[in-house]
Amino acid sequence: MGLQGTVLTNREFEILVLLANGFSSKEVALRCGITARTVETYLSKMRLKLGARNATNLVALALRAGLLSEDDMVLADRIGTNHIFGNRACAP
Repeated sequence: MGLQGTVLTNREFEILVLLANGFSSKEVALRCGITARTVETYLSKMRLKLGARNATNLVALALRAGLLSEDDMVLADRIGTNHIFGNRACAP
């Protein structure tokens, strides 16, 4: 399956990066100012877009497709700040 044309929204990308850096849905929700249920909805939509079976597979497929890079794999304590995401930052 070719994932090169897959497009993620800014919010989906934010959530994916946080997930890839080990944050739980509850932690992502707190950082982004949304509910954990909303995070789960975004994750479900991303799994459908990429054909992923679970969150681990979602991250692996995103890396393989070039949707995530090593630059996105930053220290977890710096996630969510404007100097990491620029315009795509979750609220710290």
